Amino acid sequence: AAVALVACVALADGFSLAADLSSIKVAIFGGGSFGTAMAAVLGRKGVEAVLIVRRDEVVSSINERHKNPYYQSDLLLPPSVRATRDAAEAFADADFIFHAVPVQASRGALQQAAPLIAPHTPVISLAKGIETSSLCLMSDLLPQCLGTERQYAFLSGPSFAAEIVSPQPPFVCV
Repeated sequence: AAVALVACVALADGFSLAADLSSIKVAIFGGGSFGTAMAAVLGRKGVEAVLIVRRDEVVSSINERHKNPYYQSDLLLPPSVRATRDAAEAFADADFIFHAVPVQASRGALQQAAPLIAPHTPVISLAKGIETSSLCLMSDLLPQCLGTERQYAFLSGPSFAAEIVSPQPPFVCV
């Protein structure tokens, strides 16, 4: 329930909790369009979000200019959003992990990251679609790679990254 609540708080414009959201730390695994959009939404709510990206120039651009040069490049990221290439550092103190790696690359990325993720850390999947090699959905793939004992939530629905960051509420299901 807590995992779904965090996902809902992230997406609900104007929704707030009595708790101070700035005490929540999230790691966003994947710095593409959807990962960058979710970082912006969470950052606007005061959540400390760390985007895990693959390129040094993306880390520099996000940390110095608050922009992802390749994805959502017109979007100014809040100061509470930063980037790193060091997944271990990002996962170490994350209260939640948002998985934003495309489905077709998810299995390999998750298998590499699995030893770095604490077993109690909930994972919220932003990836949509079916892994073509296995016909697995993310709801199958994540437990296969990260274990069945952790909490998971899955964002789904006909939404795009641009809709997530717009002022209009997106249509998604958790």
